[in-house]
Amino acid sequence: MKRKPVYNYRAYLGYKSWQKTLIVFAVFTFIYLSLDIRVPIWDIFTASTVFFSIIFGFFLSSALSNLSRLKTLVASECGILIAFHDFISIVNRELKEEVANLIDKYIIARFDWELENYVENTEKEFSDIFDVLESKKIDPKNDRTKSAINYCFNSEISLSQIRQEISIVSKSALNNFYWTLLVLLGGIVILTLFLSIEKTVTGKITGILLSTAIAVAFLILDDVDRNKINEHIMAFETYNRVLTAIGKLPCYLQIDIKAKRVKPPKDKPYRLIVYKDFPYSFEKEILVVNPKV
Repeated sequence: MKRKPVYNYRAYLGYKSWQKTLIVFAVFTFIYLSLDIRVPIWDIFTASTVFFSIIFGFFLSSALSNLSRLKTLVASECGILIAFHDFISIVNRELKEEVANLIDKYIIARFDWELENYVENTEKEFSDIFDVLESKKIDPKNDRTKSAINYCFNSEISLSQIRQEISIVSKSALNNFYWTLLVLLGGIVILTLFLSIEKTVTGKITGILLSTAIAVAFLILDDVDRNKINEHIMAFETYNRVLTAIGKLPCYLQIDIKAKRVKPPKDKPYRLIVYKDFPYSFEKEILVVNPKV
């Protein structure tokens, strides 16, 4: 005798969001076409506004939470890299310059990618930084050196955890389906607003302002979701502070300068990264620029 599947209900839950939406849409289409339903425009506006506000607020809250966490993680990553460089000099002074070069290489490789993609594409450069400890025979001379060695090894664990979390929270919280849903709801709100509002100068100005506010809200959500708020600090300057702390010149990509994503210093030297065949290759030339000269 065959036993009934325990998880039959999961067959429906296994559908994708757009498939579930089509099912719900088909059901409501049947209901509304079968019944003679008449609803005032103002009631539709009120209902769609409430629903839009709830959905939009949920996604904005989620995106803001991810952005806030991402800022904390980036700051922690950069802080640990600086501390690792400082502690390695206690362990072995000869390793300090080698580690500085490896961190420099890692950050330059990080600049090749956006924040949401760099973790999985910089594994080699990241591993190289800590391979130094394993490739060199280190003999702790005293308790201070032993503590420094422990910190260096713990740094690898902490940074690995931080990088993995960055790879999650840096990703977009909204996919195409969610954007379509939000735009559809926003469009219904704007449409019903124009149909129900009084045809006076005051009414038209109110409608224009409210519609503009909805459009601006979408732009803000997009910036937050793609980590564009204070991007120049989080994605560029924070990492350049690491380079400065380890005795290297800060780096700026030529394409980012042209896109006005970053502004290099006007009174201090820096390194300019020029790609030879971007986006087909990350082959690059690094030039030293001194604005004072």
